[in-house]
Amino acid sequence: MISNKTGASPLGTIYPSPTTRGPYDEDKKSNMSDLLTRNQFPLPVERQQVETDWRTRGYSCAQFVDPPGQKWMDFVHACNELVTVVEGRLEMIVADQQYFMESGDEVFIPKDAVHSVINAHDGVSMWLYGYD
Repeated sequence: MISNKTGASPLGTIYPSPTTRGPYDEDKKSNMSDLLTRNQFPLPVERQQVETDWRTRGYSCAQFVDPPGQKWMDFVHACNELVTVVEGRLEMIVADQQYFMESGDEVFIPKDAVHSVINAHDGVSMWLYGYD
């Protein structure tokens, strides 16, 4: 189930390798430093390469294109999510931890973690998300 506190449309997500990331515990935020992987994908980021990688890790792959200032706030999913920036820059907030993502970076969002995605670029940001 995909939901947010405001009832808005679901936002994209990020998916990490289920074999490399442990379960998330809201009370033990020890896994939070593991959520961002810089330069996970080479530039320029190609959707097909990301999709192939994620599918081998058990994740779907879809795309969002957001205008400057777009905000997707306070979402929660009953599954893990992955997010990768193709073009632009995103601000990610996952369980009160803030990350700035550039092209090629990947963020893992653990299931049940409250998270937000903000286009932090002065132009359009294109990003991929997937669920396990």
